Amino acid sequence: MSDVGTVVSSKRKVMASVDQFSFLFQGINRNVRVIEDILAIIGLLYVSKTAFSFTWNILQGLRTHVLARFRRVNLTRYGRWAVVTGGTDGIGKAYARELARQGLDIIIISRNRDKLERTARDIEKDFNVQTFIIQADFSRGREIYNHISEQLADKEIGILINNVGVMYEYPECFMNVPEQ
Repeated sequence: MSDVGTVVSSKRKVMASVDQFSFLFQGINRNVRVIEDILAIIGLLYVSKTAFSFTWNILQGLRTHVLARFRRVNLTRYGRWAVVTGGTDGIGKAYARELARQGLDIIIISRNRDKLERTARDIEKDFNVQTFIIQADFSRGREIYNHISEQLADKEIGILINNVGVMYEYPECFMNVPEQ
């Protein structure tokens, strides 16, 4: 009889072990489902954010590059003249030409008188606007500013394109820039 008792008690241990494992598995499975749900929510939030960012960027691109072609901006709102420093070559010249194409009169400031005259003549001929030239070498420091200020005194300036490498610490509206 003792053999039967031993067999029954060992079967109970095995059954208890099996029962405990299935409970353990069910508990782990419940925890895994919660983690899966949390990860699914995080993934949904990430995909939503990415889709929103993508859509927003597409809309901004359309607004900037498509709608802007149909809506004209009044560049003369603050003044009829645009000042372009370093406007005889490269980017400065391209700015001067584009502003003239938009109907603004152009003041070009640069150090080479021949290039100034040639650029001013080309802009007047191509866009039928007024031009004014100021010869100034910005590498000479502050001494040139009085000369430039005197030349600009009677002009209604609305736009300044600073293209000679002299910059302020941060972007600022022309009307808020101190004379110093």
